[in-house]
Amino acid sequence: VTKENRNHLLPEIVTHMQSSRK
Repeated sequence: VTKENRNHLLPEIVTHMQSSRK
């Protein structure tokens, strides 16, 4: 996994977690 890929995955996971919390 490249650094760029990880950077893009991080916000995606956070957004998914926030959406699940709602």
